[in-house]
Amino acid sequence: MKKLAIILSILFMSSMLIAQTDVNFDAQVRVRAELDNKDFNNDNDPSGFTLLRTRIGASFANKSGIEAYIQLQDSRYYGQEMGTMNDLKNVDLHQAYFKINDLFGLPLDVKGGRMEVIYGTQRLVGAVGWHNVGRSFDGGIVTLKMKNSTIDFFSFQERENFNPGDTADYAFTGLHAKWMVSKNITLQPFFYFQNTVPSENLSRGTLGALINANIEGLAIEAEGAYQFGKITPVATELDIAALMLTANVGYKFNSDYNPYLKAGFEMLSGDKDAADSEYGAFNTLYATNHKFYGFMDYFINIPASTFGLGLTDIHVKAGMAPHKKVGLNAAFHLFSSVEDYTLLNGDTSTSFGTEIDLTAKYAYKDNISFTTGFSFFSAGDIFKETRGEDVSYWSYFMTTVTF
Repeated sequence: MKKLAIILSILFMSSMLIAQTDVNFDAQVRVRAELDNKDFNNDNDPSGFTLLRTRIGASFANKSGIEAYIQLQDSRYYGQEMGTMNDLKNVDLHQAYFKINDLFGLPLDVKGGRMEVIYGTQRLVGAVGWHNVGRSFDGGIVTLKMKNSTIDFFSFQERENFNPGDTADYAFTGLHAKWMVSKNITLQPFFYFQNTVPSENLSRGTLGALINANIEGLAIEAEGAYQFGKITPVATELDIAALMLTANVGYKFNSDYNPYLKAGFEMLSGDKDAADSEYGAFNTLYATNHKFYGFMDYFINIPASTFGLGLTDIHVKAGMAPHKKVGLNAAFHLFSSVEDYTLLNGDTSTSFGTEIDLTAKYAYKDNISFTTGFSFFSAGDIFKETRGEDVSYWSYFMTTVTF
């Protein structure tokens, strides 16, 4: 049934776009082999597996300012079908949207359908490209265009259960603006709103802004957001009051090897008292957390990954390109909770641990790249008690072919 729906969608959009003058196809095949020993128990042997993601897309555009894009995707593990003659029936519609530029001759662009969405740094809304599936939204965006700025007004339906009164449905709406303050400074204010039916289960607003400045090799980035509203995590309705603050400074040196150095601090508030009427754990919404909080993905689902205690991440990153086709990168993270964690012996701690990520990338051809990485995590007091005491490690080798 799903395949039939995909085929009908393709045929319908193709018939609507039969007169298009510009048609382009793209494709990606990505294979990633991983060696996973993340369980903090070196008595256990690591597990190895290979992921395969295949995407094929077609874009359409005509002179009247109408565009469309269709992208099919298959995501799987090697051996997932448990037989060489089995069929996983795994093809899905990753993206399928149209875009009308300058609607009615006004500075308005309208985009509707199923799409990847990236806003700002992806700390709150991102496509999660590292993931073997990635994230897509169903809905629409209206973009208001001005001389030095744009404003996106969006509405997405995350969950549709077809219940009477839309019970248990889940929606994500809001706006994201981008303003070129000057040649070197960009400001991105935003307001995001999540709500369920009934609204007392969740009605969360996230208000914030991102600022970027680039001055002669020096890059400064700061982002802050405040969350408010209502949530009922178990049985009692709570008032949301949570905070995110980040600050990062990087410098790219003028050298043949293009070295760079970056340092930063990130803070996501935690829930101080689970017994009171206030919920203080910041939720990273639809973020690409793999990009920020360590490649081993111990903090991929925040606030659940931090036991609701919040997170601070003090990090240093460095890299260089010893050859025009080679990039080398390293990162160090010091992870702590914002609120105290009470250990079994009655002491308190805020230490999750430290992580080191090493990455190398080689652009073999214009459309083929090889990437490999090694990561190590040394557990702090909280992880030693909740996960294990040994040093964990993880590595991967990835080949990406694009057309």
